[in-house]
Amino acid sequence: MLNLGIPCSPSLKAALFSPKKSIFEGIETALPLYDHQRKAIEKCLKVFDSGVNGFGYLFEMSLGKSFATITTVRILRNQGKVNFLVVICPKTLIDGRTWHDELAKHCLEPYKLCVWDSSKAKSNKWQIEFDRLFVTSDLPVFIVN
Repeated sequence: MLNLGIPCSPSLKAALFSPKKSIFEGIETALPLYDHQRKAIEKCLKVFDSGVNGFGYLFEMSLGKSFATITTVRILRNQGKVNFLVVICPKTLIDGRTWHDELAKHCLEPYKLCVWDSSKAKSNKWQIEFDRLFVTSDLPVFIVN
């Protein structure tokens, strides 16, 4: 077995390195996954199954972090393991509508979007939008800077 170089529980090691049926069976994606995305998603899902309830993709720019994230959340949602997506990103990605565009391009299921801009935090408009996220069967997505 591979030595991870950090303390790691036996259940996490088993989750990371035990062979299982492909988690991508039956999941339709907007684009084909690249090898690095597939491997990262598989590892993330194994870690999630071991009890860790958060993750992040740290690829270089333009290597498909948004696509990998959306695909991962869709898989976990289909498995009944997550109910929503929270995206924390710089204000420039909110103002430039980057995440809006990524969701429109890659999310193949209905979603409901709420954007919280810290510069407008005194307004309660975002709170009303946030409350509406969870009264729908669509995937709730909360974007915050």
